[in-house]
Amino acid sequence: MAKYGPPVLFIAAFAPIPFKTLALAAGAGAMPMAMFLPAVVLGRTIRFYLISKVTLQGLKWLQT
Repeated sequence: MAKYGPPVLFIAAFAPIPFKTLALAAGAGAMPMAMFLPAVVLGRTIRFYLISKVTLQGLKWLQT
């Protein structure tokens, strides 16, 4: 986690792989919060934005 921590956490936060496991590993590896938070917040924001867009498009499609 020391070398590739932020990119791995960003991908884990964005992708449907077990995010919590990697987040716990980052904590156990003493990753600095200044590296942890931006990667997680950005990855989760993008993921949930895309999920909401797909859901809204699906609802619009069902209404027509």
